[in-house]
Amino acid sequence: MASTRVRSYDIEVNDARPISINALTDRDRLQEEWEQLSPSERKEVYIIDEILLDEALHYADENLKPEVMEDYPDKPLEHWWWHLGDIVNGEYQGQLSDYLASMIENGK
Repeated sequence: MASTRVRSYDIEVNDARPISINALTDRDRLQEEWEQLSPSERKEVYIIDEILLDEALHYADENLKPEVMEDYPDKPLEHWWWHLGDIVNGEYQGQLSDYLASMIENGK
């Protein structure tokens, strides 16, 4: 089951253009199942997360639907994928994981 969810998230981020809100809901489901994911599945999610953030930072106008870049204040800050617009604009009030924060610091 988890592998199917990881694959769905992968397709939404890597294959679908423009990236839709489905990618964010897929990421939510993965977060809910995080403890059931294997180490290799978690690593794959981290890689897809990096791709999603990179798309938001560099290609939002071309590759992301506008609603993906909106901020959703009803969503927890720990679910950073719902706050991509704030992240890109430097207004995110949460704390990103090290692997994502370094992307922003390094201008990736």
